[in-house]
Amino acid sequence: MAGAALGVGAHEITKDDSGTLIPASLEEQADAIINAAHAEYNTLYDSKFKPSGFAGSYLAGFFAQRHHDWTNANDYMQQSLAQDEKNPALIKRAIMLAIGSGEYKEAFTLAHDLSKEEKDEAISALFLAVEAFKKEDYAAAQSILDNMDQGGIADFIRPLLHSWLKAGTGELDTTQLRKNSIHLSHSILIAHYLGHKDQVENLLAESLALGGFTIGELKRAGDIYADIDRHEKALEIYKQVITFNPSDTDTKDKIQKLESGQDIQGFEGIASPQAGIALALYDMAKLFYQENSDDSAHVFAHMSLYLNPENTETHILLAGIAARNERYDEASF
Repeated sequence: MAGAALGVGAHEITKDDSGTLIPASLEEQADAIINAAHAEYNTLYDSKFKPSGFAGSYLAGFFAQRHHDWTNANDYMQQSLAQDEKNPALIKRAIMLAIGSGEYKEAFTLAHDLSKEEKDEAISALFLAVEAFKKEDYAAAQSILDNMDQGGIADFIRPLLHSWLKAGTGELDTTQLRKNSIHLSHSILIAHYLGHKDQVENLLAESLALGGFTIGELKRAGDIYADIDRHEKALEIYKQVITFNPSDTDTKDKIQKLESGQDIQGFEGIASPQAGIALALYDMAKLFYQENSDDSAHVFAHMSLYLNPENTETHILLAGIAARNERYDEASF
């Protein structure tokens, strides 16, 4: 589930499409550039370095992305793409770099272009489905999901998109969300969004039985139990949270209030299907981040921001990715 799954990593693209995208011999040149004895990465962009031609721009972009400089990587990719506009593999890579550099309009334009050449291609379909959700065009989103290619990351994200899409039409359909903790977590959120409290409780029990929750997910479960007036269960979970994080004053305050018979502020819930999808994309980004797949984490985090630009947790995650890769200027927001 790393960069290769998304087609972000240049090695995957060059190896898969060496005959059309870039000659295989340029792999060695790419490695040479990456391992060159630059005192500082920024020397790549001083006045002495001006890549020319398809290969020069491509390799400069390759180098930039390896240093997690998405803006310059995207700029160089656009130069390469201008010389080979119909190359599907190049367009896929350009989509990822555009979304990863925050150029959302550019990314969706490219996704539409790619869909004309490969109608069931998973990368463009995923982006176009997210765009349809942003516009609340559920019919278009459903059509895209129905035609999305099978396999890979699509099989993980499609059930989430499908179930939140159905929630947007008032229908509870979480039958496909039983494969893992993220799926189950969103089945709970969808049932809560639609007001099916009995389903929420059943799904919470099923999800907790799987185990493997993070502290944040445990707190969310406790908040949901509190919201559906299962205070004893909420109290039990909050106490589990404290065993993992004894300094959590917020959870301690909730425990104190519940034990004294006071009400607490429960789970605020998901405001809209768009917010639900944004959270699903954030959850995917966080999973990639935990697996040290920073390119994929970066792309999914930006897709989440496209739907919900005010989400503080997503900004924090992007800052963490930047800091881990020594992009300290980008780590402050």
